[in-house]
Amino acid sequence: MTTISRITRRSLVTAIAVASTLLLVLAAAQAFASPAMTSTLSVSSVVAGNKVDLTTQIPAVSTTDTSTQEIIQSIDPAKVRLTSAADVKAPAGWTVSYSTDGTTFSATPSSWAAVVKVKAIGTVISGGVTGDGKQLFSTTTTAPGAVTSVSGAIRSGGDGFVTTFDSRGYVFNTYHRNLMNSSLDCRSMTDGTFCSNAYPMNLATYGFKSNIAATQTFDEVNKHLWLPVADSTKGTGFLCIDVSTVATPVLCGGSTATAFKLAQARTGATETHVFNILAAEGKIYAWDIVAPKILCLDFLANNGMGELCAAPTLTGLTGATPTGIANAWPNILTNLDVAFGNVYGQYGNYTVCFNAKSQALCPGWTAYNQLVQSTASSNVAMYMQPNAAGEIAGVCFTNDNKCFAADGTKFNGNSTVQAAITSIATGRFQGFSQTSGSKLVFANQFNTKQTGLC
Repeated sequence: MTTISRITRRSLVTAIAVASTLLLVLAAAQAFASPAMTSTLSVSSVVAGNKVDLTTQIPAVSTTDTSTQEIIQSIDPAKVRLTSAADVKAPAGWTVSYSTDGTTFSATPSSWAAVVKVKAIGTVISGGVTGDGKQLFSTTTTAPGAVTSVSGAIRSGGDGFVTTFDSRGYVFNTYHRNLMNSSLDCRSMTDGTFCSNAYPMNLATYGFKSNIAATQTFDEVNKHLWLPVADSTKGTGFLCIDVSTVATPVLCGGSTATAFKLAQARTGATETHVFNILAAEGKIYAWDIVAPKILCLDFLANNGMGELCAAPTLTGLTGATPTGIANAWPNILTNLDVAFGNVYGQYGNYTVCFNAKSQALCPGWTAYNQLVQSTASSNVAMYMQPNAAGEIAGVCFTNDNKCFAADGTKFNGNSTVQAAITSIATGRFQGFSQTSGSKLVFANQFNTKQTGLC
């Protein structure tokens, strides 16, 4: 039997920045992983008259049932104020109402400037929680008795790579190795057809090329795609593609000047120098592997146009670029992932950890990165190790077959998993393995049978 319950999450955080207008983002758990209700401002101070972004997010629902989720955000109209319904973004399908007295709510307030509380309410059909705390959603659909190929759903002249899904039913990918002009593509998850004739979107014409492990991440709030890229004359950073109108993808802001966010200025940067992308707590991260640095961008800032942020400073990586890391498949020796509320990274024989929200040192770590003994230098990988209860027990590295627990202590990795990952051609890119309950699933990418292992 499905349980119908009402779960109310109230945020009593008051916006403290002095601004004339407020963009209030009410985010359900599909956008972020969070252990508790949180509210964050895009900036700690702002010039009077400017807009500030306030994001309120709720934690995921661990039970597998249907529940009603409610977010109530308090604001101080003496310091910030709403101007219209466009200033509030809530999960798709949720009902938003407003209160000027703190008690009664209506769909349209008598005065936007007098609003003191905003409420969003909607239904979540929970399928539980992933290992890194993100919400799983459950739904049912009826498939036809026979599945046929969709005409034109296959491109010629290019392949790959990592796919990215959105909540509207679309799947995106960027063709790797500069194939198809490093284009961005889009398909419907319903029938596999292309989203429009505007795809594939040629990114090479804007001066951007794709590496061997091309990837991207999706901003559900603003409907933007972000890609880790390089500009040979400027450096490494992130590129924003606006797919809010999915049929007509455009560069965010209309030009490369507005869409490209330079995170590390240097000359001679190429697409083979920037790898991985990870979204965590409203920020996205990527690796610049040649001038070793984790790049950081607050992608919700400036109404979704993004704003640079500082990632923790790493030490000892200069001149330690892992052999074969640049465009040498399958030896992609960097990684980024989230567990225990922390960002974990890998750079060859180095491991990295910092808190996803505060960027503070992880428990038990005395520095942001540390060198681990490499006993499998050509098979470097990072993966999550689940326990029998389906919880993440540790973040593991094949370098020395050791895992980090949430408190920073290390324990031995699973010898069977270690042997499997280091003996097959997995193509050890970001996300090559996934956890499902107590199971670890990964693929053997390059054998003739292309098997999946569990």
